[in-house]
Amino acid sequence: GYKGRSRLYVPKDYTSKVYSSLDLGYAAFSDFVSGLDGFWKAFEIKEIVQLYANANDTEIIQGLTLNSRFTPEWCFTWSADGVGNNCIDVKGAYPTYDQGWLPQVIRNLKLNMTVSFWGYYGVQTYVTRKLEKKEVVLWKFWTPESFMSKVSYQTVAFPDHTDSCHSNNTNSVQGYGGVDCDFPSISIRKMINSKFRIAPSSEVVADFYKFYLLFQISSDQMENDLLVQAGIGISVYDVACNFITNHNSTWKSWVSNTYTPPSTNVWEIKQSEKFALMLSGSVVVAYLGMIAIIMYSYRSHEFIKGLSYNFSLQSIVGMIMLASSPFFVNDKGNDLDCV
Repeated sequence: GYKGRSRLYVPKDYTSKVYSSLDLGYAAFSDFVSGLDGFWKAFEIKEIVQLYANANDTEIIQGLTLNSRFTPEWCFTWSADGVGNNCIDVKGAYPTYDQGWLPQVIRNLKLNMTVSFWGYYGVQTYVTRKLEKKEVVLWKFWTPESFMSKVSYQTVAFPDHTDSCHSNNTNSVQGYGGVDCDFPSISIRKMINSKFRIAPSSEVVADFYKFYLLFQISSDQMENDLLVQAGIGISVYDVACNFITNHNSTWKSWVSNTYTPPSTNVWEIKQSEKFALMLSGSVVVAYLGMIAIIMYSYRSHEFIKGLSYNFSLQSIVGMIMLASSPFFVNDKGNDLDCV
């Protein structure tokens, strides 16, 4: 199935150009460094660390709220606006996402990095503002996600993820653990109530369960179709609608209709029969209406007083409503079960 993953990213359009413009002593080394925009080793170079650390983000962070941060001991200064920092500050959403993974990597690889968490929309706003200014920025985010389809990014590769590395994860937000590799890939799973799985094949939900098992969206469809549409502001509903319209052959293979509904009795009423019912109902309604008028007109008569006046009127009204029922008969019939 489709997999998701958290990674670190830098802008693809201009990061390598900025790296190559650094004064690193001689041209050959500058050319070499310009190709390291997608490799973590670049962040061991002092000039690149200073490039990120010396940023002044006073305007960038306006209106944003810092949730929390991680700062290793060797990054002895830190400020939200970047002024006076001596380490690269990685921008993230929440510390509970891949809890403790990045802080452990920073400690174990001895990277001059801090991490600050600005919330889901905060990190998007920060990165967008930096991109508009064409300034270097390093951020942590999850893919697949519509925001990432809006930006041109370069993935930063850390040492390959291994089971051994994964087993050393302590989830420590302070970075005390054995993780020194890249983030793990996570299978995006479908979830469904177990009642659908054990439903007899004779029930209508059995076909839905077959659909659920066959439903699958490829990586290409996710990244080059659905996320691209979401990234340009198309609503989730319209994205789904467009997928159904444009991929008939795909989703039709998921659908089956083996359900046989229980037999039903369909009844119809002829126009002549309806007319007869309405005519008899009209007579009854008129008769009962006349009685109600007489009772009201002679309500002071001893005989009327001896009756339960309110009960009698309520009974007459009820019978009028019952007698009026032929006027509401639908002569087109229906398909309701008649037991």
